[in-house]
Amino acid sequence: MNILRRHRDSLQVWTVCCLWALLILFFVSPDSYTHDMFYRWDSAWFFTCGKAWVEGLRPYIDFADSKGPVLWLIHAVAYLLSPYNYLGLFWLSVVLYGIIFYIDYKIANLFLHDSRLSWLVVLFLPLVYFNPWYHFEISAEDWCQPIISLVVYRIVKLIYTQEHTPKALCVTGFILGFGLIWTLLIKFSLTVMLGVTKCYCLYYLVRESMNIAKPLLFFFLGLLSLSLPMAAYMQWTGVFEAFITEYFVNTLQTVSSANPLGDYVHEWFRTFADAYYMTLFTLCILGGYLLGKKMGKDRYFFIIAFLGFYALAIHHNIHRHYVNCCLFFLIPFIIYMVSVRQQVLLGAYQRVRMLSGVCVLAFTVLVNWTYTEGFVVPNLFFVNQQDRTDYYTVAYYMSQVQQPTLLYYRYAERGYGTLAGALPASKYWSTQTDPTKEMLDTQDKDALSGKADFVITYATADNEQLFTGIGYHPLYEFSGLVLYSKHILNPPTTTINISNWDVLLKRRVFD
Repeated sequence: MNILRRHRDSLQVWTVCCLWALLILFFVSPDSYTHDMFYRWDSAWFFTCGKAWVEGLRPYIDFADSKGPVLWLIHAVAYLLSPYNYLGLFWLSVVLYGIIFYIDYKIANLFLHDSRLSWLVVLFLPLVYFNPWYHFEISAEDWCQPIISLVVYRIVKLIYTQEHTPKALCVTGFILGFGLIWTLLIKFSLTVMLGVTKCYCLYYLVRESMNIAKPLLFFFLGLLSLSLPMAAYMQWTGVFEAFITEYFVNTLQTVSSANPLGDYVHEWFRTFADAYYMTLFTLCILGGYLLGKKMGKDRYFFIIAFLGFYALAIHHNIHRHYVNCCLFFLIPFIIYMVSVRQQVLLGAYQRVRMLSGVCVLAFTVLVNWTYTEGFVVPNLFFVNQQDRTDYYTVAYYMSQVQQPTLLYYRYAERGYGTLAGALPASKYWSTQTDPTKEMLDTQDKDALSGKADFVITYATADNEQLFTGIGYHPLYEFSGLVLYSKHILNPPTTTINISNWDVLLKRRVFD
C-alpha cells in the first residue's frame, strides 16, 4: 500500500511539473501554438535529420551532422507527430521539461524536506533553463538535461542521505551507465562532462570502503541497455563505420583550432569580461559552495561538477548556448536561498506574500522574455517581419514539388523546407561550422550533379554563374540569399503568411 501511495504521489508531482512546463513553453517556446512558423537554427537541422530517417534515408550516409542518432530519433518522433511544423517537438519538450522539473523537485526536497518549499524552487526553474541570455530554442543540450539532473540526484542522494543499500547502489550504477550512453549518442562532449560526476561517485564509493562490484556491473548494464540495440541496428544497416567517421572523426576535425591553447585561454578571460558568462559562473560557484556546506566532507561536489562542465563547455565556445549544459548548476543557489528563509516562509502571512511574489515573478518572466533577445521575439504571431514573409514565400515555391530535395550551398540549415516536407539532397546538404575539405568537396560534387530540386545559397555573382550554368533558375532573392530551382514554378499571387498558407496551398498543392 505504501508503494502504491508513493507511486501515486510521484505521478501527481510529475503531472503538475508537466503542467508548469506546458504553461511556460506555451508562451516562450518558438515551437508552440503561440508562435508563427519561422526559421530555426540547430533544431531545424535535427528535425530534418529525423524526417530524413523516417523517410528512408540512411543516417551518416545519405545525411550527416555532428550529432548522435538518439537526437535524430527524438526529432523523428516529432516529425511523425506533426510533419510540416514543430508542434510535435513542442509536445515532446513539454514532457522533457516535466521530467526535468520533477527530478529537480526531488533534489530540492532532499535538502528542504518540505514539499511546499520544493515547489517554490520548481517555480523558479524556468528562470534557470529558459533564460534568453543562454537559451533560444530546444537544442541538443536540452535533451541531455534530464540525465544531468538524474545523475546529480542519485549522487547527492547517495552522499547526503547516506542511502547505501545494495538496491540504491545498483540503481545509481545503472543510471550512471545509461546516462553515459544517452549523452554519448546525442552529443559526446556531454559524456565527458558527466564523466567528472561519475569519477566523483567512484571516488566516494572507494573512500567509504563500499563494495563496488555490483554497482560497476549495473553500470555496464546501463551502458549496454541503449548501446547494444543501436549498435545492432547500425551493423545491420551498414552505417556503423560511417557513424564512427562522421560523428567522432569529422566532428573533432570541425572543432579543431589553429591555436587551441590560446583560444581556450581567451575563453576563460571572456568568463570574467562578459556579463552573461560572469553571472552564470558566479552564481553556480556561490550556490555550489553555500549548498555544499550541508554535505559535510563532500562540500565541494557541486563546484567540482560545475567546473568540469564549464571547463569543457567553453572550449571552442562560438555560441553562447553551448553553456546551456551548465544551467542546472544554478539550482543549488536557488535551493540555498529558499532554505535560508525556510522557517519564515512557513507562516500563513508569508505564504500569501510568497503567492503574490510568484505571480509577479511569472509576469516579469514573460515580459522579460518578450522584450529581450532570444527565445521569444523572432516569431510571435503579433510581430510582423519581412523575414517571415520570405520564409513562407520560399516554402511556397518548394511546396509545388512533391517531397522536394534541398541543398544549402555554403549555408546552414534554417528550416526553410519544413513546410514543404523537403529532404536532404546530399550527405552534406547543409554546411557545418568549420567544415572539412572533404565536406566542401562532396557538397561541390553534389551541387554540380544537379541532384537537388532546390538550392539556397548566398546571392553572389559566382554562385549565380555556377547554378545557372548547370540549369538552375533563380526564383526568389531574400536576406542576401537566393532560392534556385531546377523547375519553372509559379510565384505567389499575394503575400503569404500563416493566415492564408493552407488556403493558398489547399494544405498540400500536390495532393
